[in-house]
Amino acid sequence: MVPPPNELCGIPGFGLVPDQEIRHYIQNLGPAALKSSPTEAIKHRTFFGTLPLRQFKIFFIGDTLVVCTTKDISKGEEIYNCYGPHYCRMNRDERQAVLQSQYHFTCDCAACQGGDVDHHRFGAYKCPRCAGVVHTSTCLECDLIVDSSTMANLKARSTQCQKLFENACGLMNAQQYQAALAVFEQCREQRQEFLYKHHRDLALVQDALARCWASQGDFCTAADHLNASVEFARLLYGSRSLEYAHELHKLAEVLFNAGRVRECVDVADRCLHMFADLYPPGHKVLREVKELCEMAQKALVPQVNPR
Repeated sequence: MVPPPNELCGIPGFGLVPDQEIRHYIQNLGPAALKSSPTEAIKHRTFFGTLPLRQFKIFFIGDTLVVCTTKDISKGEEIYNCYGPHYCRMNRDERQAVLQSQYHFTCDCAACQGGDVDHHRFGAYKCPRCAGVVHTSTCLECDLIVDSSTMANLKARSTQCQKLFENACGLMNAQQYQAALAVFEQCREQRQEFLYKHHRDLALVQDALARCWASQGDFCTAADHLNASVEFARLLYGSRSLEYAHELHKLAEVLFNAGRVRECVDVADRCLHMFADLYPPGHKVLREVKELCEMAQKALVPQVNPR
């Protein structure tokens, strides 16, 4: 007989996810998986690979390791966990090398088998003919083969823009915000000319522009720029990822400071639901988002002057 999840956690009334989801996990892996060292949990034969980021959450209560799924798991279904080299951050060859050197196995998850085709766009040049994804020297959308001289020019422009970006960051760190904004804008305009629309460097410059405007107290303009980097996090890491949730949290704070409290409530509420699936109850981040939600909701209520 499987003990109730609350008893497994050792805290009366404790529940992270619906009991059914925890029961699914226990029935497939056994209660021992919930009480072990992190190393032993990772060694379990069904925990492997580079997919996906957040299929379950792991944390400690005292010396007990608690593992909870974020979705129902069928009996016999394979469970994935990321060992660190995730396909959103490293290419296939880099991931395989790290996994071989540290864990001594070859990963054959969907991302490794697929060759990262879906993620080429985040580091691609823009096709001069159709504005599609140019990977190596071929457009993946219209099959245009970009000649070597054009590719060399694109790489040179990319290097030049990176220098602009670094110079702007230096100005921002020196609190020379107006000068930094001018260089960041120059960098953004140039990058938009030759980088694919979902390139990570475009998101980075938008995030930097948001930081610059926020540092000067213009949170409204900062929020507009931040929206672009938030959308990039969703595309790259997924709509249920921790990275996307943290970007939403950042956006909610900026919206609150901008006085756009209704937007803040909407974003913070989405963020709160995501964090609830990723963190244990009482976590610092959950408390912060709840407090932000409460402040924004209070700001929406019309203040009545006592007579």
